[in-house]
Amino acid sequence: MAWMRRIVSVFMVPTVLLSLASCAKDSSPTSSSTDAKQLIKDLNAFKNGDRTIRFKDMPIKVYVDGPSSWKDDVKKWEEWSGGAIRFEFVNSDPEVGIRLKNGIQQPLVCGVTYEPKWDNGEIRKADIEMDLTSYTPLCKQTVAHETGHALGILGHTKNGGLMDGDGGDGKMRDEVKEMMRILYSNPPNTSVDKL
Repeated sequence: MAWMRRIVSVFMVPTVLLSLASCAKDSSPTSSSTDAKQLIKDLNAFKNGDRTIRFKDMPIKVYVDGPSSWKDDVKKWEEWSGGAIRFEFVNSDPEVGIRLKNGIQQPLVCGVTYEPKWDNGEIRKADIEMDLTSYTPLCKQTVAHETGHALGILGHTKNGGLMDGDGGDGKMRDEVKEMMRILYSNPPNTSVDKL
C-alpha cells in the first residue's frame, strides 16, 4: 500500500519563472489511444504490478478548504475525462476522497500532492496542500495539476502540457485526457493488458 510519499510535483515560484520539481517517472507520447495506454502503464500501473490504480466510486468526494475557485479547477477533470470522472464537494474531510487545503509551508511552493493512499488498485484518500501566500498568477494551474496526481497520475508527462514536471504551457494534452477516460472507464486493479 502506498502511503504519504510525496509525489514530487511541487510548483515552485521563483521570482520570474514557474518550475515544478519532478522526480517521478516521465513519458513522451506519440499517438493518442496507444499513447494513453502507455501513459497508464508508465504513470499509474507501474506502482501496482501493471494493474491500474484509481478511485472506485463516482462521484469522488472532495473537501476544499480554500478559495471557491479551487472547485472550478478540480471540476476541469470532469470535462477532460469525458465525464468518466465526477466530483461531489462535501463540507468535511471525507474518509474516501480528496482533501484540498491550505497548509504547505515551504518557501516558494504553490502546492503539493502526497501520493494517494491505495490498496488493491483502489485509491482511498489523496491529500493536496496549497500555500495561499505563494498562490500567484504563476500558480494558476497548480490545483488542476495536483488534482491529476490525486486521481492517479503518479508521475509527469514530457509533452509540453499541464502534467509536465514544469506545468508546460498549462494546457491539458489529448493523450492525458484519453488516459484518464480509459483509466476511469475500467475498474480499479485492471491489468494494463486488458485496457
